[in-house]
Amino acid sequence: MRGLKAVITSPSKIFKSQTWPKAADEDALGTMVKEQAWELFETIQIRIREIMQRHEPGQVLLANSTVIEAAELVRMECDARFGDLAQRLSNFGQSKLENARREWSEHKKGPLAKAQFWALDKVLRLLTLGLTFAVLPPLVWELLRFIGHPSFTNEVTTEFREARAEFRSTMKQAIEGQLSNYGSALDTLGTSDKIAESLRAFVDSVEDHEGEKKS
Repeated sequence: MRGLKAVITSPSKIFKSQTWPKAADEDALGTMVKEQAWELFETIQIRIREIMQRHEPGQVLLANSTVIEAAELVRMECDARFGDLAQRLSNFGQSKLENARREWSEHKKGPLAKAQFWALDKVLRLLTLGLTFAVLPPLVWELLRFIGHPSFTNEVTTEFREARAEFRSTMKQAIEGQLSNYGSALDTLGTSDKIAESLRAFVDSVEDHEGEKKS
C-alpha cells in the first residue's frame, strides 16, 4: 500500500526506473492472509469476552488466568488453520507474477509494460486484502482494466471469490472451536445443574451474537 500511495502522489516515479518494479516477496500474500485472519479472530475473541462478562460462568472463567489461557486459541494455532489457504494464494500470486514478467519481458518494452507489471502486483495484494471486505475496492477493477487481459481478470477474480469463501468457512470453524474450548473450560469449573444450565445459556448467547453480526 505504501508503493501504491507513492505512485498516486508521484506518478512519474514509476517511469523513471530502468528495471522492473520489485514484486512481492515469495510469501507476501500468504503472510497477508494469516495477518488478516488473526486480526479478525482477535476482534471476535474480544466480543466473546464482552459477552462472557455478562454471565456468571464467564466471569469465573475470565478470572482464572490458567484456565482461560489454556482454552483460547493462540496466533500459532490460528496461522495453522489458515496455512493451506495462505500457501495457495502465495503460489497463485507468484505464478501470475512470474508469467507476467516473462511475457512482458519478451514481448513488451518501455514504461507501459513496467506500469502493467506494477499494477498486477498491486491487484494481487488488494484482492488478498479483500478477503475480509464485503465489496472489492473500485481501484481493483480500474487496475485490472489497465492491465487489459480479460482472461487474467476472469481467472484472478474467480480464484479470489473461492478464496474468500474458504477464508470465511475456516474462520467459522475457528470460532466454533473457540466456543467449544470455552464451554469445556467452563464445565471444569463446576458440575452442578445450575452451572451447567448457565453454561448452556452462555454458549447459546455467544452463537446468537455471532449469527446476528454475520447477518
